[in-house]
Amino acid sequence: MKHSRTSILFRVCLTLACLCFPATGHADEFLDDNLYYWFESGSVTDTRVWVTGVKNTSATHIVIPSTVVYEWQEQDGDGEYQTRSRTCSVTGIGRAFQNCSTLTSITIPDNVTSIADQAFSCCTDLESMTIGNGVTSIPDQAFFSCSSLASVTIPNSVTSIGRSAFNGCTHLESVTIGNRVTIIGSYAFSSCSGLASITIPDSVTSIGERAFGNCSSLASVTINGNVANDWFSNYAPFFQCTNLAQVSLGNGMTKIGSYMFYNLSSLESVTIGNNVTSIGQSAFSSCSSLASVTIPDSVTSIGGSAFQNCSSLATVMIGSGVTSIGNNAFWGCGSLTSFSLASGNRNYKSANGLLLTKDGTTLIRGVNGDVTIPDGVTNICAYAFNRCTDLTSVVIPDSVQLLANTAFDGCDKLWTSWYRTLANQAAGAGGSGGSGGGSGGSSASRVSMTVTNVVLHYVTQSVPSGAVVPPLSSGLVNVVTEVGAGRAVAIPTEWAEQYPGFEAAFGSDFREAVTQPTGKRDGSGSPMFVWQDFVAGTDPTDPDDVFTASITFDAATGEPVVSWSPELSAAEAAKRVYRIYGKVRLADADWTLLDGDAGDYNFFKVAVEMK
Repeated sequence: MKHSRTSILFRVCLTLACLCFPATGHADEFLDDNLYYWFESGSVTDTRVWVTGVKNTSATHIVIPSTVVYEWQEQDGDGEYQTRSRTCSVTGIGRAFQNCSTLTSITIPDNVTSIADQAFSCCTDLESMTIGNGVTSIPDQAFFSCSSLASVTIPNSVTSIGRSAFNGCTHLESVTIGNRVTIIGSYAFSSCSGLASITIPDSVTSIGERAFGNCSSLASVTINGNVANDWFSNYAPFFQCTNLAQVSLGNGMTKIGSYMFYNLSSLESVTIGNNVTSIGQSAFSSCSSLASVTIPDSVTSIGGSAFQNCSSLATVMIGSGVTSIGNNAFWGCGSLTSFSLASGNRNYKSANGLLLTKDGTTLIRGVNGDVTIPDGVTNICAYAFNRCTDLTSVVIPDSVQLLANTAFDGCDKLWTSWYRTLANQAAGAGGSGGSGGGSGGSSASRVSMTVTNVVLHYVTQSVPSGAVVPPLSSGLVNVVTEVGAGRAVAIPTEWAEQYPGFEAAFGSDFREAVTQPTGKRDGSGSPMFVWQDFVAGTDPTDPDDVFTASITFDAATGEPVVSWSPELSAAEAAKRVYRIYGKVRLADADWTLLDGDAGDYNFFKVAVEMK
């Protein structure tokens, strides 16, 4: 039965009590069967209408018709009322079904093009739905918390899925996304805890933050689209997908964004498509179950921390196209056993399973086991063997000049075989390395070394405990100073002349560059020495741009002798007191003061104190 407009106000008042229909109060609403409608333009002459509510709030199955007939009474020329009618197309759905807790199925016809946000939100018994091929967008929270919904097929007419569109659909097990969708909004499928797999079509170019966050059953993801987003760690698209084990990235992708697969603890397998050119910062960071990765030839850059803390990562294959590897890309990958490099790579290579620069002079990342660093390596980078907990021995060749003090950080099993490098040709030092038990040389009783590009650490007096020692850079030589209040360490004239960057950075003394006193006291209140580390500060390949310290023990007295280049004057040299300390292995907790005898020590450091 069709109802005239004269009865509409009464009908609207009745619906105010219906939880699933927020009445709009439009005077031109009308009822047809069980659904209320109103005109899209607001004019009764319009032939397009939207569904605005439902009369029977206990309805379980609703099929929205393609057309409805609008009837009204009109007075003719004789004063008689005649029934008029017009067929209207149903083109939209308002918040008609919000909170309809008894609704179990809904069918939306093809001529519906628009759905309002929250249109079906909190329909907790909704199990199935059919979305017609005319709908162009699934809006924000359209099916939010439809906790019984089991499957969704999004037609090819849809181009976007809004924020939280299906958030909280906890029984959703199957999702098919149409091939014209370009945007999947933030939280769109968040907390769909029954969803086990998802395929994202090649049309998709944007995935919002936590779009699939907390999908605790999600085990497999296939992405075919060229998704260009970057994310932050706690807003990654698969945040807290704790069972996600397999990711396949199709050839449509050209970029893996920052933090895209961050902290997926169950991720075991990653397939990277052949058109990916960049892997973003922390893209796979903390994927602790990932055991191997193959980076295709198309990739040119691996971002900083890209695979950081992938603690199970054992093997890495890097393609021919990679030209840059960011800082800490493999930091904390403590299970590494080998790197493999495509033969055509012009920037990097592997030798003995290690990751090296193409010229073989710089060791970027090490591996576990019994390691022999190839001859020709001159620089072992910071954190090169970081957390290689199964590194049992390492042989370092005479070619090494620069050994970062964090190179073997966290190598708890390391018992080093150490060739006394850094120009250790002094009398009795010998050139052969010790055994795996840590012997530093066959019969060495003196140590001699030349250290290129040192970092200078000075202590002039006691300063508050726990203060931070700030790194400062002159552009040529890295300098860290500890200066007590009212004290200064003058820059040696010889260094200032050789390296103008000193004065440019620090003025006439180091104190001017330090705004707060820094350093530490020991238990007795005496100043603690700060180590002089053998770390690069200039270019060791350029003979005009090196800064060296040659360290020996006096054969008669056993006292350390340090000769600087550029050479210090006798007056400047007399201001400094040096002490040499040694360790058998880097993992040892303490350094031992050496009294003229190198003994079995393999690693050496120098403390400098101003008189």
